[in-house]
Amino acid sequence: MGGPAFHPNAQPSNCFIHRTKGSTGLKPAVVYYHGGGAVAGDAKLYKPIMNRICQDSDVTVFNCNYGLAPERCPPKGIHDAYAMLKDIL
Repeated sequence: MGGPAFHPNAQPSNCFIHRTKGSTGLKPAVVYYHGGGAVAGDAKLYKPIMNRICQDSDVTVFNCNYGLAPERCPPKGIHDAYAMLKDIL
């Protein structure tokens, strides 16, 4: 998701979409960018927590990755996250 179609300096990143099983129609949404100080971490680490939030709150959760430093030095990770948000919207 995301990428240069949504911001010229962004690269596409993956995003896990969590929905309650059998859920239909539009739901409120949460867009979550994992912690790690922009240098560590991955959305995969937060899948169990995002599943729990989804089930308990009946919302759609977008659990997103972004480019990490030093490969994607700041503010490029922010550009990745912004492009992903625009894609979600």
